[in-house]
Amino acid sequence: MSQLVKAITLGVLTSFVGVMALLAPPVAELENHVGLDWLFGLRGPRPAPAEVMVVTIDQASSRRYQLPNEPHKWPRSYHAELVAKLVQQGARVIAFDIIFDEPRDAHFDQQFADAIRKAGNVILFQYLKREQLDTEIVVESLVAPIPELAEAAVALAPFPLPKVPARVSQAWVFKVTAGDAPTLPVVALQLYAEPVYEDFKRLLLETQKAEVETDLANYLDLDTTHNPATVARHFRQLFKTHPELASSLLNALDGIEEPQRSLFWSLITMYNGDNSRFLDFYGPPHSIHTVSYHKILEEPLDSSIEVKDKVVFVGFSEQFQPEQKDGFYTVFTQPDGLDVSGVEIAATTFANLLQDRSVVPLSPLSNLALIVLWGLAVGALFMLLPGAIPVPAAGALVVLGMSAAYFFFSRAGIWLPLVIPLLFQLPVALLSALLWHYLHARKERRKIREAFGYFLPSGVVDELVQDSKSLPDREQLVNGVCLASDAEQYTRLSESLEPEKLRILLNDYYKLLFEPVRKHGGFVSDVVGDAMLAIWATTVEDPSLREDACLAALEISRASHRFD
Repeated sequence: MSQLVKAITLGVLTSFVGVMALLAPPVAELENHVGLDWLFGLRGPRPAPAEVMVVTIDQASSRRYQLPNEPHKWPRSYHAELVAKLVQQGARVIAFDIIFDEPRDAHFDQQFADAIRKAGNVILFQYLKREQLDTEIVVESLVAPIPELAEAAVALAPFPLPKVPARVSQAWVFKVTAGDAPTLPVVALQLYAEPVYEDFKRLLLETQKAEVETDLANYLDLDTTHNPATVARHFRQLFKTHPELASSLLNALDGIEEPQRSLFWSLITMYNGDNSRFLDFYGPPHSIHTVSYHKILEEPLDSSIEVKDKVVFVGFSEQFQPEQKDGFYTVFTQPDGLDVSGVEIAATTFANLLQDRSVVPLSPLSNLALIVLWGLAVGALFMLLPGAIPVPAAGALVVLGMSAAYFFFSRAGIWLPLVIPLLFQLPVALLSALLWHYLHARKERRKIREAFGYFLPSGVVDELVQDSKSLPDREQLVNGVCLASDAEQYTRLSESLEPEKLRILLNDYYKLLFEPVRKHGGFVSDVVGDAMLAIWATTVEDPSLREDACLAALEISRASHRFD
């Protein structure tokens, strides 16, 4: 089998190992955990957009107002005051990630509702309830806040997250099982974009065909402002009905100036994107600008706290792990156990949508192609490289793979697989190539010993075996002494003796000759009839060779005189 064929064979084997690993669910989980951890670790924290902030109900605020450190037990008059203060400071959107599904003090509830209605920019959390009807059927329904609050809010929206200790890597944008309901971050972006809403509709009408205009008119009343949740849901349906709509709109943005262009882009990609997105976390907990609840209510407001034109998410988020009650395990969960809070995940999702930035895994087909091509490349390379060179080459490939993954992840959020290429395929290819090289070298050494063992001393053969790769082009001076012997009148003697007697005689004769040669370090290279050729050789100059050969010759001479 030629070297090229062997290289291709190992490449195919490495690709097969990668494909099998790709099909194994536990390996996919490893990629989701280990691979994503590596990428976020390499990239490190990055700045969150200034347009979003979190106001947190934390232990410090609870102590300040002598209230229980449980948000649902707080008098809602505090929330009314918070809304009024945020509106006064110019907040564009206020989104509560708190459940208000039970009535409390009627006066305070009404006070909160009045503040929400007056603000006109408050989104309230809508709880997603799951009911198991039987072993196969699960029904999800949206549970609204109490009527007073629900009617006062500009919109209601859910934000479902998995139960702890499941790891949060993705967030819903539109919840399919709840009727394609837009989630809290989507509704917040829709409301944030309200100042450009009419311009966006105008762009739609200017760039689309007649049937799209008809559908748009059916979905929206173009003369009035709608509930942002309804608007987002209708636009979502419009983009699903007309898949070509997104690309034509994106092309039409070239002549639009910033910041309107970026906001249009974010809306289009949100309507046209997947139902869920992998989150591009900005860093450890509180990477989104976070302000304690009580600091917003202080008079005067701290000059370092800027609220104007921001989207403010209000929820529960602690600074330290022991007090944490609403944390979720993420890639940035801290060594002390501090998780990222639900409200910060909501704010992160909004920020990702606003920047049109998320973690983007490769499509299944692209992922498969990359795994196959990587397997073919590393398998063939390791087989073609001689000796132990594949070991440093493997190290270089690890650095290359990690560098490429870091580059694409940090620049565009593109998630290249790391676990299968580096932890499965690379070791398989490396160990297989090293094992083959070892077995091949062992076989070659055996052949050299067999080929030269009859003609050269064992020391010289050992040197040739150790440096067998240089044999084809090797030119080396070898120092040696030859001793040749010949039995006098052997022909006449052989003709006069019977074959069996001649054999016994020759055996005794050669025993007499061989013993002195071997005693003095010589090597019997050849025997023909009654003649013997002995050699003393070395690759370095050694005067003792002549002495050893002469001593052997003298012993042979003395022994031959005694031979009868």
